[in-house]
Order: sequence, then structure tokens, then C-alpha cells
Amino acid sequence: MEIELSGFHIIGSLLQAFVHAVLQPQEAKSEKLLLLVPSQFPISHEAGHSLYRNLQSVVDFIAGMTDLFAIDLYQKISGINITKLG
Repeated sequence: MEIELSGFHIIGSLLQAFVHAVLQPQEAKSEKLLLLVPSQFPISHEAGHSLYRNLQSVVDFIAGMTDLFAIDLYQKISGINITKLG
């Protein structure tokens, strides 16, 4: 039960962080978070690239994460584990 509850928190926190980054891309932290999204999940703020597509890319990126990758990324962006990202 504890592992499942932790999973809800981790996935929710990742979604919150990356959605915020899409909505506020001009913030320094947002810029850095968006650099962590692989190019196969395109995020662009150029004309013609919709907010919906950007949000879909974030959801696809997070949905495709393994449990261990999600935990590792959550720990790193939360400051729990400050080993080198990437």
C-alpha cells in the first residue's frame, strides 16, 4: 500500500512540475525541466505548436517512464538526490 501511495505522489509531482514548465516556459526552472524531455516528445512554444500538443508530450513522456526512472527523476528534481542528471 505504501509503495502505491508513493507512486501516486511521484507521478502527480512529475506531472505538476512538467505541466507548470509548459505553462510558464520563461521561468529558469521551467527552461531546465523542459531540457530533460527527450526530443521524441516535442515541446515548442513557436507559432503553430499548440498548448495541447505540448501537454500531450509531457503526459506521453511521463506515462512511458519505468518505475525506477520516475523515482530517480523525481528525487533529482526534488533535490532529494543531487547526483548528476542525465
